[in-house]
Amino acid sequence: MKKWIYLCLFCFLGAQCLMAQQAWTKPKGKYFAQIGVSTLPYNGVLIDNEVKLLNRRIRHTSLQFYGEYGISDRWMVSLIVPVIFEKSTLQKTVDPSEPQGGSLTALSNIDAGVSYNFYQKNGIVLTAKVNAVLPTARYDAKTGLRTGIDAFALEPSILAGLGRSKYFSSIELGYGYRSNDYSSLVLGAFQIGKYMGKQKRLIGIFNINLHISNKDGKYDDANSIYTATYLNDLRYLAPGFKFGYKIGSGWMVWANIRGALGVAEFIGSNEALTPGLSFSISHTN
Repeated sequence: MKKWIYLCLFCFLGAQCLMAQQAWTKPKGKYFAQIGVSTLPYNGVLIDNEVKLLNRRIRHTSLQFYGEYGISDRWMVSLIVPVIFEKSTLQKTVDPSEPQGGSLTALSNIDAGVSYNFYQKNGIVLTAKVNAVLPTARYDAKTGLRTGIDAFALEPSILAGLGRSKYFSSIELGYGYRSNDYSSLVLGAFQIGKYMGKQKRLIGIFNINLHISNKDGKYDDANSIYTATYLNDLRYLAPGFKFGYKIGSGWMVWANIRGALGVAEFIGSNEALTPGLSFSISHTN
């Protein structure tokens, strides 16, 4: 079953972190730390090419910490710790057998990664990376809300980067194995960015995230089908723009706007086509 989530909240976990998609690793003893918040309202889902309103409005908010640390000049570890705040508000009376309104606050899936830079010359960088996604999320059957997938995942990937004086770009291609009868995934990401201004305080980045289910699992989404939170067999292509501004030595503030291709099909929905937004602050030594 092909499922395109309205404005695609799934693209936020990890995607809001600037450095998560980059092929460059931190030198030994150097770190990058970022904390941010994302918000997204939605009320529809597209299943088998047919729009289905959820009869409820979901507000998805995440508070997320992301960190990188160079343990050598080639090896780097990373960590993502997200806390999810979700609220479901009924927009009409629903059958008593369906999930009712309510809220859920809990950890999402903690993501721990290790990266190895095996080539770097003339601005070209090649890096291998493995992420372990831990089953730390929660599910509430009464509301149908989830804060993440109910599985352990292992996601190896290859990243390539190109750095030039006027711009930088990177691409990532990976595979995701997930336990508990979840479908495996093909994962992809691309970004291109540029520093702007005489002092290069402003940075703009265009990025795309790809998430394709191989539809080889039979996990039961249960009541989550009513809220469209972290469904199995999900597919999306999500473009976004990031903007960062240096505010001091090592400090930057960030804004990110992100949507999903295919959203125009929801114009008939009674929910405004509001893109997902995130804001964060980062520090590096």
